[in-house]
Amino acid sequence: MLEALGRKGSSAAEFAVWMPVLTLVLLGGFDLGNQVQTGIRLEHAVRAGAQLAFAAPGEETAIRRTVQRAWPALTAADITITCFCAETVQACAAVCAAPQARTMTISASRTLTPLLLPGTNRSLGNATVRLG
Repeated sequence: MLEALGRKGSSAAEFAVWMPVLTLVLLGGFDLGNQVQTGIRLEHAVRAGAQLAFAAPGEETAIRRTVQRAWPALTAADITITCFCAETVQACAAVCAAPQARTMTISASRTLTPLLLPGTNRSLGNATVRLG
C-alpha cells in the first residue's frame, strides 16, 4: 500500500516539474505558428496585388484595394508600394530611361501580439514585379 502511494506522489512531482516546461513549449510553438501563418497570408495578399500591378502598374489605389480584398483585416497603412527605376525610387507613374529596369515592390506588414516569444511581433510579406 505504501509503495502505491509513493508512486502516485512521484507522478505528481514529475507532473509539477514538467508542466511549466510543456506550457512554455506549447506557447512558443503557438507564437511561431502564428507568425508563419500570418506571413503566408501576407505573401498571398501581396501576390494578388502584384498580379494587378503587372497588368496596371500605375493604379496604386487599385493595387492596394486588391491586397486588402485578399486579406480584409489589412489597412491601407499596412501596405507599402515602392517603384524603382534601376535602383532609384521613382513615382509609380514615372517612365524609366530605356536601359533601366522598372520594378515595383509591394509590401504588407502585420503587428502580432506574441504570448511568449518577443521576436515574433511583426510579420511581413513582399512581392516584387519587374514591369519592363
